[in-house]
Amino acid sequence: MKIITLQCPNCAAMLDINADLKSAVCNYCGKQFIVQEEIQDNPLKMGYEFERGRIAAQNEGADPKLIEAVGALIDPVCNMDQLKQRMNDSSAKLHSMYKQREKITPEAKKNHPLILGGIIAGLFLLTSFKELILQGTAGISFFLSGLFSTVLFGLIGYFGYKKYLENKESTLDTSIENERRTVAEMEQRIAAANDALQRYDVNIIPPRYRNREEMTFIHQTLLQKRAVSIQQAVNLLEEEKYRRVLQKQHEEQMELERKRVEAIERTAELEERRVDLEERKHENAEKAVAAVATAAVAGGVVIAGKVVHSAIKKIL
Repeated sequence: MKIITLQCPNCAAMLDINADLKSAVCNYCGKQFIVQEEIQDNPLKMGYEFERGRIAAQNEGADPKLIEAVGALIDPVCNMDQLKQRMNDSSAKLHSMYKQREKITPEAKKNHPLILGGIIAGLFLLTSFKELILQGTAGISFFLSGLFSTVLFGLIGYFGYKKYLENKESTLDTSIENERRTVAEMEQRIAAANDALQRYDVNIIPPRYRNREEMTFIHQTLLQKRAVSIQQAVNLLEEEKYRRVLQKQHEEQMELERKRVEAIERTAELEERRVDLEERKHENAEKAVAAVATAAVAGGVVIAGKVVHSAIKKIL
């Protein structure tokens, strides 16, 4: 004899029933029902079967090859476009630096400083000759100092520009080397991604879930033995997304409720202030009336006193 727990279809009481019986009677409401029909439709049984399947999945776990495939596909699927874009940008930058580097030849490092130094010296020399012609013998001293300036600034221009070219050459060489490493790294990562895409079938992941966050969730779900298949992992993902939506809606509702309560409290406070103001106005009005009445009585007494005083004077 096998005893099972069923829920009465009439009063929802929990009953321990012999599974071999065709029908049973509820001990609480007296309702008779067919046992087999309740076994098939009973939510407790369905929940038990689901829980048993979940526990079995946790114990067995997903196929290790499936877990490996999902983990290996995350970067290739999610990063391939970014890797290609970064490689194209780095290649274009490297090409531009190569062109700049080609201009700094040994001849350029030798001739360009000479040209710049010669131009500076020539300008100073022309200025000195101009003053010598204009001033005659009086400008000889200026001419000699001009020759000295010509030599000095010519040398400064030559060595300064030569040092500038050397520094630029060194900076370009360092940048080119770094960019070459970046391009080589991108090429390796793209090759590894292509290899993973060839080794594993990307179609095991539904297209709408081919992003880093959701693929990582699926991978972690399989690793943690919460699911044994992609479909089960996707179902858990959808449940999680739905839970987040409900949580967000709940938080929004709580925020709206908080604002509503604050508005009610503000309204009540304003109403309380209004009532208090009306009461004060009423009190002030009563005080004003009392003051007028008192003044009127006092005024009447004074007038009466004056009349009596006048009458007494006439009698006397």
